[in-house]
Amino acid sequence: MMVLGFSKGTFAFVSLRDIETIYARFSIHRQGVTQIKQLANTSVFVSICAELTMNIWSFTSSNIVVFKTFRIFREINDICMNNQSIFVTFKSSDCELFRWNDKTKNLGIYQIDKTYDHEGPVN
Repeated sequence: MMVLGFSKGTFAFVSLRDIETIYARFSIHRQGVTQIKQLANTSVFVSICAELTMNIWSFTSSNIVVFKTFRIFREINDICMNNQSIFVTFKSSDCELFRWNDKTKNLGIYQIDKTYDHEGPVN
């Protein structure tokens, strides 16, 4: 199974064997989806849209469950996932580390780094 994000904030779940068949389609963003990542060993996804909104959500057999929605207020460079950690780097060179608790479906800020020791953005 593969999840695709589209320009109008819609997601589609398709099979890698039959990409023509869409198994489910959902809209949780108001603008185009720019990034989608899945937390390892979970059915939890993190998505970001063009209006800088981050959603943490999951897909069940018939609907989508949004656990957390919040505004980022600055452009995101990349999102990296490792186990239950979500590492977000911003184009302003700072970064934040979040920790997802899959049992409570809660997100906590683990560390914020606002160092400006670089001459330009860290990629």
